[in-house]
Amino acid sequence: MKSILFVLAALGAGLASFYVLDFLRVKSMRALTSRLGFQFTDSPLPASFTMTCYPFDGNLATVWNLIEGQLKGTSVLVFDCTVWGNYRTFIAVQKEGDPFVREGKLSTGWILQSNGWTAVYEYGFGNFLPWTMSVQRIEDYFKNLRI
Repeated sequence: MKSILFVLAALGAGLASFYVLDFLRVKSMRALTSRLGFQFTDSPLPASFTMTCYPFDGNLATVWNLIEGQLKGTSVLVFDCTVWGNYRTFIAVQKEGDPFVREGKLSTGWILQSNGWTAVYEYGFGNFLPWTMSVQRIEDYFKNLRI
């Protein structure tokens, strides 16, 4: 009986910590949205986002924490999502070429290009957090975007 209670308590603590982390992520993403002057939404990706390469060819199961706006007249999206059951955070810019620079270097993330959009994403360590870029890392990309 004690072992069952221990397992239930451990599961409850794990679930509670997940909700706390999610709450903190949403709060920090909303703060980033405010600093950038963008819009925060939980809507699907906008119709203007027309990337058709992997994973945007139908493999995105869920999108959340969507931030959209304009930076120097260029459309920009930031969002968390799942791709084939794995969490990812994407930054997408409606621009050809590679506008992503981080800490004085080209991005360490994976760059995708399709239909006039360029996106970057990074792999996380396992599937422990429902995002793969911290808000600070996202801000680093924004500070160094070549638009």
